[in-house]
Amino acid sequence: MRASAFSLLELVIVIAILAVVAAIAIARLGSFSEDARINAGVADLRQIDSAFRMYQAEFGAWPKDQNQGVYPPELADFLPLEIFLKGPVLGEYWDWNPSWGPIPPAISVVDDTPDIGLWTEFDLRFDDGDLNTGNVRRSNGKFLHYRIRP
Repeated sequence: MRASAFSLLELVIVIAILAVVAAIAIARLGSFSEDARINAGVADLRQIDSAFRMYQAEFGAWPKDQNQGVYPPELADFLPLEIFLKGPVLGEYWDWNPSWGPIPPAISVVDDTPDIGLWTEFDLRFDDGDLNTGNVRRSNGKFLHYRIRP
């Protein structure tokens, strides 16, 4: 009686099929991770935007300008320190800039080596999908500004 077993060819085919399925699964998980980062970026920016707007509504002015990555202390009653200090998921740190003449106040994401594809997808969900127009704009290569409009 002959023992049944897999041939080498059958084994190679099964391994190849498993490799293809694994590659597809890894690619899908990577896109979920990117999607989660963008959604977290949108949620963080909305929360920070809300804190600045509440401050402005209560005091009739914007918090003072701060250096990049420095938490505006005036926001202590409006925004938990951890939200600001953990930094943006789409960059290295936050930056707050009150109004500069005709330019409206802006909350910025600062990143020396930004992922422009990620920023563009973020802009698509948050604004108009074009980093050169709308309320979300890229400048000097490493800044993503969200302009607070009334």
